[in-house]
Amino acid sequence: MLGRLDVAVGDLHPQTRKLLKTGLRALEYAPLPRYLSRFSRLSPESRAACVRGWEKKPYLWAAAMLSIRFQVGMAYFESDAARAACGWSLGCTPSSAEN
Repeated sequence: MLGRLDVAVGDLHPQTRKLLKTGLRALEYAPLPRYLSRFSRLSPESRAACVRGWEKKPYLWAAAMLSIRFQVGMAYFESDAARAACGWSLGCTPSSAEN
């Protein structure tokens, strides 16, 4: 999945890529005041608590979380593993149902 995310970010406009990088850096250091640790060094539970808290913050943080979630979600749901897990297939599948 990370390979697809890397390609997706690489295809972004350079200014958008720079903003995303700045947002990820802000995400990394934002927990310092409360947790005395960077995001990447927190436990999974503390990371989830941080993200849930940020989603309830003023517009800028909520928009940043939505943007990151969108990028990661797109990369995940475009992966073959996710498509197989969802049972998704391309094309029409004949059905035996009437109407």
